[in-house]
Amino acid sequence: IIILDMELQTVANNLTLHTQEVVGLDLIHDNNILASGSRDNTLAFWNMNDFSLVYYREHAHPNGPNAGHDIRSLIALNNNTVVCGTRSGQITFWEFEYKKDVSLTQTGYR
Repeated sequence: IIILDMELQTVANNLTLHTQEVVGLDLIHDNNILASGSRDNTLAFWNMNDFSLVYYREHAHPNGPNAGHDIRSLIALNNNTVVCGTRSGQITFWEFEYKKDVSLTQTGYR
């Protein structure tokens, strides 16, 4: 993830963690945290004040029981909850404050 300084028109930072395409980014405004989700099954939270990695988790191991649940979309609902959609049609509500999934919904879409 490349962070640009639009005023200086330079690269401010390069956030490295994801190994595949980043498919979702959203800013949790009050906490100044950037949430990112990738097809490599990782969900990450970045502090935009100092560009540090605050927390990350593997959403689903590619060979584990949740294989196929790799992240395809991400949006922050509020200052604590991020929603991830997966390739298999699963929707996960994830709470940043508690660092855990709070709800899983299967849409039936594949």
